[in-house]
Amino acid sequence: MKRTPAIIVGLTMVAVLLISLSGCFLNNSDPIASIMASPNAGDAPVTVNFTGREISGANLNVSVWKWTFGDGASGFGETVAHTYTEPGNYFAVLKITTIDGNIDTATQSIEVTGQAQNDSGCSECTNAYLWPSSGTTYGSGTIAYFQVRGGGYCSPYTSPCSSNSPFETMTCIPGFEYCDYPIRPYCQTCQFSWGATLNGSSIAIEVYGNWGQDALVRIPNCSPGNLRIQVTYVDGCGTGHTVDTNSYQVY
Repeated sequence: MKRTPAIIVGLTMVAVLLISLSGCFLNNSDPIASIMASPNAGDAPVTVNFTGREISGANLNVSVWKWTFGDGASGFGETVAHTYTEPGNYFAVLKITTIDGNIDTATQSIEVTGQAQNDSGCSECTNAYLWPSSGTTYGSGTIAYFQVRGGGYCSPYTSPCSSNSPFETMTCIPGFEYCDYPIRPYCQTCQFSWGATLNGSSIAIEVYGNWGQDALVRIPNCSPGNLRIQVTYVDGCGTGHTVDTNSYQVY
């Protein structure tokens, strides 16, 4: 049987269409994002380990793994860890972008239980102390520098931040301690107040630092005697505490 040109052209178009469709399915460029979270629930504070996956089966190269954790924080990378400090239901979102610019997102719910930080109990800066210690001498007309130091632990607390060096600068999670000195009480309840007297009379003291942990006194000229420094704070229940009351000699 002799085939007409129209039949040949029609068969050719069908073959091209089938090949084209087959190519679309075998070379799908649309990524599919997926999230693995461990654990996906727990008491605050809970650290969740997230792993991102691209599961289209097309062996696509993901160039960007962007995370938002539902509590205002974000991160990048195929694997990330995030700590939730407050109870609530959060939705972590992973957005992946391939080298071709194609995008997909996935969402994972995280349930955090327990009491909110500082909602109960009295936060106390139990390890705070005044530096330098009593007995230190200063000359008249000099500037004396003082500082609240300590581990910065606020009680009650769950877990302190770790530090490899006593002077290491590190960012801790709000609601937790800064395990370093000078003291950095992230519980925000340990705002320090200062008082200074020289020979029983009040003198000016300049306080600075985010939590009022640093202070200096400009000692008047020709004023030997006893310099007395007191540091106090009010805890989360409104109760006042004295960190230290130290005495210094002025010559």
